[in-house]
Amino acid sequence: MNSIAERNLTQKNPNVSSRLLDCVQGSILGSAIGDAYGFSREGLSPDRCARMMMHHGLIHESIFNKSTFTTETEQLLLTNLGMCDAGGDLEQIGEAFARRLRRVLPGFMGGMGMATFKAWLKLNCGFSPMRSGVFSAGSAPGMRVVTLGVIFPHDLDRLRAAVSKLTRVTHTHPIAEQAAFLIACAAAYGYDKGTELGDPASVIAEIRKRLGSGADQTLLTILDALVTFAENRADVRSCLKAINMEKMGPTGFIAHTVPLSLYAWTMHPHDLHAGLVSVLALGNVTAALGTMTGGLIGATSGISSIPHNLLKGIHIRPLSPNWVKDLAEEMIGMQGSRVRYSWKKRFVRAVHFYLLLFGIIGKRILPPY
Repeated sequence: MNSIAERNLTQKNPNVSSRLLDCVQGSILGSAIGDAYGFSREGLSPDRCARMMMHHGLIHESIFNKSTFTTETEQLLLTNLGMCDAGGDLEQIGEAFARRLRRVLPGFMGGMGMATFKAWLKLNCGFSPMRSGVFSAGSAPGMRVVTLGVIFPHDLDRLRAAVSKLTRVTHTHPIAEQAAFLIACAAAYGYDKGTELGDPASVIAEIRKRLGSGADQTLLTILDALVTFAENRADVRSCLKAINMEKMGPTGFIAHTVPLSLYAWTMHPHDLHAGLVSVLALGNVTAALGTMTGGLIGATSGISSIPHNLLKGIHIRPLSPNWVKDLAEEMIGMQGSRVRYSWKKRFVRAVHFYLLLFGIIGKRILPPY
């Protein structure tokens, strides 16, 4: 569906409209859930994450037994709200995202990365969105684009251009743009195929093909290795060998986080709980891994497949189910503008974030080490 007019036609086909709405909501809420569960494990080694999973399972590693989403999901929300501001025009998506980002106080974002922070400073010093980015290949661009892939699954050229505009607002490294496009392609493919997704090896090979042969060799080599792992049905943690990070866990380098998230998604495309258990055991940058994996599973299976028990103990305001539905309906043209994300809501969420951050620090004093 390549334009607002075409998307509005889905209202005449209840089946298409229902599937699209379900998966747009799933991409948003799945990202937030993965982010929240990943947040409480951020920075831990793979070995300690594995021990925590063995002792506690998929619970929040905080003395409050609660968690919340971080800047990873915030950037997805800014992108989606920016798309509403732009009226669904992908040509304007970069500028709309930049306007939203410019108005955000970094402290309200909860964990804003250095590259995004520098870009925020440049935007507020008068730089245009095309000149505000810094030469970085951090993971932030990969978290912004999952919903775009769901809404525009059939026009990869326009999707690539939109991802490029979004990425370059904050990150100008070519790998950042290419890896973010992988996430958008995966979301588009997952939405399009649904329950007929196929075996993991063929899915990864197809997504790699959409990236093109001119992509960075580092990224292509890792993807080729993952195809081999998928053919052997290796678990997600085994894939750390592909990036030579068995002991430390993945870094924030987007060429690490995106392929690992893709692999976890292909292994568990319809099971959010299992997907998060597998990818969060990798340790280190678990918020980014959880956000991308959760978003892709939600984009493939929809919000209706998200277990209710995963929402327990998560402070996701303003991401109530009704708020997410309103945002999804506005994005696909089913209603006029009525979604708001005020500074008051951001302030309340930021307070939750910092309180829970202290709770997580307190929990890490305790075993298992």
